Amino acid sequence: MKMMKRTLSLALALTMVLALTLVYAPTAYAAGYTANFGAQFNPDVNGDLGEWFDVSEFGGEIAFEEGAEVTMTLEFPAPVAFGGNYAAIDTDYPYADGVGGRIISFKIDGNEVPMGAADVGDEAGNVRLTICNKWAGWDVQPCDVELLGEFTKIEVTFIVGGEAGKYTGNFGAQFNPDVNGDLGEWFDTADYGGRTAFVEGDEYTMTLEFPSTVAFGGNYAAIDTNFPYTPDALGTILSFKLDGNEVSMSDSLTQDEGGNVRLTLCNKWNSDISEQPVDLETLGEFSKIEVTFTVSRSGGIPAPVVEAVPVPEFDPNGTYKAYFGIQMDNWIFRDAWDSPLGDPDGPDGSSWADFDRSYFNELFDTTNGLQTGTINDAVIEGNGTYRVSVTDWDFKDASEFNQLYVSTNIPLAGENLKFTDIKVILGGSTRHTFRDAYILGIDSDDAHDYYRIGCLNRWNTDLWEIFNDALPAEGEIAIEFTVSGFAYDNASAADEPAESTPAPAAATPAPTPAPADTDDGGISGLLIGLIIGGVVLIAAVVVFVVMKKNKK
Repeated sequence: MKMMKRTLSLALALTMVLALTLVYAPTAYAAGYTANFGAQFNPDVNGDLGEWFDVSEFGGEIAFEEGAEVTMTLEFPAPVAFGGNYAAIDTDYPYADGVGGRIISFKIDGNEVPMGAADVGDEAGNVRLTICNKWAGWDVQPCDVELLGEFTKIEVTFIVGGEAGKYTGNFGAQFNPDVNGDLGEWFDTADYGGRTAFVEGDEYTMTLEFPSTVAFGGNYAAIDTNFPYTPDALGTILSFKLDGNEVSMSDSLTQDEGGNVRLTLCNKWNSDISEQPVDLETLGEFSKIEVTFTVSRSGGIPAPVVEAVPVPEFDPNGTYKAYFGIQMDNWIFRDAWDSPLGDPDGPDGSSWADFDRSYFNELFDTTNGLQTGTINDAVIEGNGTYRVSVTDWDFKDASEFNQLYVSTNIPLAGENLKFTDIKVILGGSTRHTFRDAYILGIDSDDAHDYYRIGCLNRWNTDLWEIFNDALPAEGEIAIEFTVSGFAYDNASAADEPAESTPAPAAATPAPTPAPADTDDGGISGLLIGLIIGGVVLIAAVVVFVVMKKNKK
């Protein structure tokens, strides 16, 4: 009888465990991966939904299979609007170099939204398809969601995996400013459909539609791609239409532009081209371009491997530089040394090619160009205290910081280095002191190859709301720090920083200030003592109760 009871009890327990497992198990999709739509919305329009809300309850989560097209449909109970800065699809599909991903269609209330190729990025090791991210500092967004107004329905069709969207083609041309009006001579055609993703060997049609008539300037039109150029690379424009009419042309030219394939329709500035495929000057005015093309390799020569710039070893006897870094809430900025808009001689200073020169050593705005201000960097020659800053600045309508930091060209592999006593100085007043530096790539999850000291970052919860981020009325904005771990000292470094003075009274009402010099140091000794005392008291009570029970 006892054996039967034990058997029944065991069976009952196993049944309960199985039932609980089924009830509380996470959702398992039949397809292999999951995608989630995320965006910043406009809280003035969205009502109770607010600026950031979970769209999954409105259809913003879907399962998908590798290499298969899938459509995500979001329907809202009342009109909403994007906040203007961010919209993307996050997936759990593992990211790797060359992974494919493409947004095939993006509709708002049933209407197709023209957009360039979505950015296929690495977000914590997984694929993210970005529609818009103005915080990323890109020169061109796939789609400016700020212009889309109010809506109640989103439909987005996408594909991830396989060869989807491995390469990108961009249509560029010189236009006639006398016809194009505000568009001017050179403008980004991606806003009008002039960018598309493509797969090697497949045919793609790029359709550009303009709000009014335009005309070519007559000298240049081409499709630039990121398809690596090799002697066997072949790009062909199969069809070229203006306002639906086929344009007669000879074979387009496959050219090497910076190591990538360019499909040239016309380039009168290139003296090596004896006969242009098409004479743009004869084409008149139009409002629509349709160009069908394909890019492939005719032989078996593999594409060249583009190797990353190697990170040098740290030299404890070496000399390095520290660079002042800033971004304002109106997007005036000075980027990090090793970023795409950093030093052109650095490991990734590539994006200045889109401008007439490098503005790394100046304040800049990618929309409005050069800005007023003098940047003061520092040469790090051994252990000591250093200061970087910006003076004589004019941030125009900016009211607060997005980011404050110090970037360096010191390899992060210099693990013996220590940055301490980080002071943020605003208008002559020390606003905050970090005892130990927050090093991006060590204290944060993102990857970095060089030391970068974070002081303030709107998008990093560890570095936000640390101190009042309001912009001072005038004066120097500086970051001072002490570095140790070199094999030698620098006696001439700013070992004796200037005394901080109280912040001047504001002429206009300001946010309630925090203490003039806050410190991010550890828990006070008094608090630690109270905690230890409490633990000891609890332990004594437990021992007393146990002994009393034993006596009984």
